[in-house]
Amino acid sequence: IVDLHNLVRVLVGRNRWKRLKPYAEQLFQREPNYDNAVLQLNCLRRTQASAKEICAFLERTIDLVEQRAEIRSARAWALFGVGKHLEAKRLNDELLVERDATNDLALDVNIAIRTGDWERFAAIGARGWERRAQLDGRMLLTLARLVGFSDPAQSLILAQEAVARESNDPAILVGANAIAIAARRDDLAMPWVHKAAELSKDDGPVSVFSYGEMVEFMKSNAESWRKKNEMYRTGQVPLHVAGSLFNAPFSQLLIAQPRQNAREVDPRRRHPVPIRSGQRAAAGGHEYPRVALDVTALFVLSELGKLEAVLGSLDEVFVSPRVMDVLLEDRGRVAFHQPSRIVEVKPLNAWVTSGRLKVIDAKASSELADEVGDEAAVLLAEAQTHAGMFIHPGSLFKVASYMDKEAALGELQARFADPIDVVNALRLEGLITQAEGDDATTLLQRIGMTARQPVQPSVPLYLDGLAVQYLQQAKLLQPLLNSGHVVYVHKSTVDEWQALLATEPMTDELIQALDALRRTVRAGLMSGKVKFLAESRRRGELNATTMLPMVDLLDDIAGVDAVVLDDRMLGSNLSLTDAMGKTVPVLSSLDMLGMLVRKGAMTEASQRESLHLLRARCYFCIPIDPDEVSYYLGRASVENGKLQETAQLRVIRQYLARLNATDVLCTATDLSYQDSLWRASSVVIGILWMDTATSVVDAEAKSDW
Repeated sequence: IVDLHNLVRVLVGRNRWKRLKPYAEQLFQREPNYDNAVLQLNCLRRTQASAKEICAFLERTIDLVEQRAEIRSARAWALFGVGKHLEAKRLNDELLVERDATNDLALDVNIAIRTGDWERFAAIGARGWERRAQLDGRMLLTLARLVGFSDPAQSLILAQEAVARESNDPAILVGANAIAIAARRDDLAMPWVHKAAELSKDDGPVSVFSYGEMVEFMKSNAESWRKKNEMYRTGQVPLHVAGSLFNAPFSQLLIAQPRQNAREVDPRRRHPVPIRSGQRAAAGGHEYPRVALDVTALFVLSELGKLEAVLGSLDEVFVSPRVMDVLLEDRGRVAFHQPSRIVEVKPLNAWVTSGRLKVIDAKASSELADEVGDEAAVLLAEAQTHAGMFIHPGSLFKVASYMDKEAALGELQARFADPIDVVNALRLEGLITQAEGDDATTLLQRIGMTARQPVQPSVPLYLDGLAVQYLQQAKLLQPLLNSGHVVYVHKSTVDEWQALLATEPMTDELIQALDALRRTVRAGLMSGKVKFLAESRRRGELNATTMLPMVDLLDDIAGVDAVVLDDRMLGSNLSLTDAMGKTVPVLSSLDMLGMLVRKGAMTEASQRESLHLLRARCYFCIPIDPDEVSYYLGRASVENGKLQETAQLRVIRQYLARLNATDVLCTATDLSYQDSLWRASSVVIGILWMDTATSVVDAEAKSDW
C-alpha cells in the first residue's frame, strides 16, 4: 500500500491522469475514504470520463465515504449529466442552503434551463443578486440573461456589473451589449460593442470592416451564399444545418414563416417550408410504443395543437436533452428585435398617421439618384423646388463609392444641412432651452456630426431616415414638429418603420408559441412520459445549438422503436441508424396524426383540418389523398357549370400552384410526389363519374377543377 501511495503521488505531481486512473481506482478500493474518492473523481474528470461513469462511481461512495459538499456537488452534476434532473435538483437544493458556492448556483441555472422550469428564473436571479459580489463576469452575465425575461432593469444592472468586473473580455462586452439593446439602452450598448471590437482578435468575437472591405467581402461570399441557398432549395441540408448556415432560429423556419405564409393574400409570395420528402409514404398501421421526437417534429406538432395528444398516446417519448436549450436561444433571439427602435418608431408612425409628419412619394431624376441614391435625390429635389433644406447627418457620399468619395451636389449644396443645424435653429427660435440644445449637440457631435449651414425660420425641412432617427434620440423631433417648419420624410423611410412595427405582434406570437411548446414538453418530463436521450459529447465546427438535437439523435437511440422528424433531407430515408449501429424506422408528424386517428384520440375531421392548416402554411409536399379531395368536392356546389370552391379546395389549388410555380420540386425524389398527385386526380375523377347521384354538369365542373 505504501508503494501504491508513492506511485499515485508521483503520477499526480506529473499530471499523468490517464496513467493514474487504474491506480486511483485500486487505491480507493483498498482504502475507501474521502481523500481517495476525491482523487478518483479528479482522475475521471481529467480523463474526460462520461457522466454515466462518474455517476456510477459516486453512487458507490454513498455508503463508504463521508458525503461532504464536494462529493455531493459532483454527484449532483453527474446526475444532471445523465438526465436525472429531479435527483440532481434535490441534492443541489441542499447545497444551496448549506453554502454559498458559484458552482451550485450554476447547476441550479442549468437544471432550470434543461427542464424548462423557466418560471424559476426570477427566484434564481434573486439568489444570484444577493451573492453577486462573489460571482465572476460570466456567471453575472448568465444571470442577467435569465433575469431579463422578468426584470430588464435588474438584468441591465447585472450586465453592467459583469462589464465592471471583466471590462477587457470582449465576449462579456458583446453579451452585455445584447442585454443593453434589449433594455433599450443603446447609449450603453454601443460603447460596449465598440470596445469589444477594439479588444477582439482575428477570430472575434467582433470583426471590424471598412465599407469597401465589407462590399468586397460580400462579393467574395456571394457564390458561397448561392451554394447554401441551392443546397437548401434542393433538400441537401437538414433544417438543423440550415438554421446554422443562415443564422435562423427554428422559430423563424417552422413558426414565423409558415404563419406569414397563411396570412399572405398573394399565394405567389408564400415560401415552401421543407418538412417532407417527396418520396415519403404513410407508415401504415404499425404501432411504435417508444418514439423519439426530433425537435422539428416537436415544433410542427405543437403548431398543429397535437403535441400533447401525441405524448399522451405513446408509452414513452424521448427527446434531445438540448431541446430546452434550443427553445431558450430561440426565445432570446426572437425578443432581441431592436426593441429600442420599435419604441422610437411608434410615435413617428403616429405623427405620419395624424399628418404632422408629411410623406413624399415621388420619383427621383436618374442622374441625381445615381449620385446620391433614390431617397436623398427625391428629398434634395423637393428642397430645391420649395426653397427648403435637406437634412442628413454627416457627409453625403457618392453611391458608387466605398463611402470614401463625397457626392457632387453642385447648386444643391446650398440646400444641404446637418441635424446640428436644426438644433441651432430650434434654439434661436426659442423652441428649446440652452441646456436642451447643449445636450442634443453633445449627443450628435459624439456620433460625428458638425454644423454645416444655418436653417432659416419656417423653411420646409426634408429629413432622411437617419436624420429622423438621430433627432428623435436627441429628443428634438417633437419640438421640431411644434415649430413653424413643415417636416417631410420619404415614403421608403415610412415603409421601413411600418415593417419594423409589423415584427412586434409576430414577436409576441412567437414567444407565446415557444412557451406553449416548452410547457407541454416540461409537463411530459415531470410526469415521466418524456425522457431524455443520451447527450452526445461530439461537437463539430457546425454544431450550433440548432444542430445539437440532431447530433444527439444520430448518436444513441437506445430504447427507441422509431424516430419522428419533419425534414425534407432526413425524411427521405426510411430508417435511421445511430452511431451504435441500431436501426429504427423514420416517421413524420403526419404518421403521428394517423396514429391518433387509429387510437381514437383524434377524429378524421380533425385530421383533415390539420392537413388543411399544413397546406395553408405552405409546408412542403403534404400528401393529397383521393378520399380527402372527394370529401371536399362532395360538399362543394356547382353554379352555372362552375365549381364554387370551399376554403379547403381553394387552399389545395393555391398550394399545388405555388409548389409548381417555384423550383423546389426539382429532385428525383420529388417525382414520387408529382406521381401521387396524378394518381390522386385520376382516382377522384373516376369516383366522380361512377357516382350516379352526381349530375353530368356537376361531374364535368368538378373534373375540370
